[in-house]
Amino acid sequence: MTQTRTAYSTARRLKDPFSPAVQKVFINTDWPIIGGRSVELVRPTDWDEPDVAKHFAEGARIRVGILAGDGLHKLAQALHAPIYKITTTSDETEDLGTRRSHLGRAQYGSFWRDNGVWRQDPRFDRWEIKYLSTVVPMIPGSPVSMTDRSFVVRLPAILTPRDFDAQLRERLMECSLHTWVQTPLGKGHCDQRGVEPARFVRFTNYDYGSAVVRPTAA
Repeated sequence: MTQTRTAYSTARRLKDPFSPAVQKVFINTDWPIIGGRSVELVRPTDWDEPDVAKHFAEGARIRVGILAGDGLHKLAQALHAPIYKITTTSDETEDLGTRRSHLGRAQYGSFWRDNGVWRQDPRFDRWEIKYLSTVVPMIPGSPVSMTDRSFVVRLPAILTPRDFDAQLRERLMECSLHTWVQTPLGKGHCDQRGVEPARFVRFTNYDYGSAVVRPTAA
């Protein structure tokens, strides 16, 4: 029998309330992990083999970036959890700076549903691309590399950027904010924090010329 942490534990203060430390309260929540706790990460070492490298020679190159902003920061404070937007762009069509601007213009994720009424939170109009704190040395020939602000991925020729984005979304779904807050663990965490799970199921109201607000899931 294994014992898992639950979201119903009592929060424990770490620092003096006037301390500038970021982590001020410890909450014993069993956060989800991408791929699950049983996943074993293995780094292949044969990327530079001709039979492998040929599949990536003509593939598209994309970037994976991690973005944050004042609006998400306010949500993170309420939930007591780090919250980020993970996005992909193709070098052939759009860079991360352009994607950041588009998120701001759309005020991405600024809407939520409050008992049937649409609410819009402020400060979702400015986003920033986060620095990656550690640049990991890559294996020679690997189709994945890192810059200060992004992961760079060379796709195999048979995989399009759109398909890669869809597959990445699927793998991240178990750790997505709107999915997790609707699980028993997520609801328990929200209850402990005194916040409504619905506040963290976010939407974006893209401007398609309609006078009626019709946000879509973020």
